[in-house]
Amino acid sequence: MSEDAGFVRGLDNKGYSVDGKSVYMAGAGGAGASIAVSLLDAGVNKIAIYDPKHDASTNLINILGEHYPGRVVEGPHPVAEYDLIVNATSLGPRPGDPILLICLT
Repeated sequence: MSEDAGFVRGLDNKGYSVDGKSVYMAGAGGAGASIAVSLLDAGVNKIAIYDPKHDASTNLINILGEHYPGRVVEGPHPVAEYDLIVNATSLGPRPGDPILLICLT
């Protein structure tokens, strides 16, 4: 199972459907790209993507925008506007990493 299919399946297994939802995703690397495609294929209405490496987020947004017109926008936005927040960055798994939402605000 790929990382992206596993991500959506994990949400489904917990009873959370992404269909029609809006998603804020931090991280536009390989994991973020595959998770974004999986979310969009699963019916997410809108996904905002933010990465501190602006070129990475711009590139991913442009690519996804070709395949999912009108459903992919650039972050950051106030995260309270979104139904789901996804951390697709490398922040968080190590002790001492900053809390992601504090970094985005």
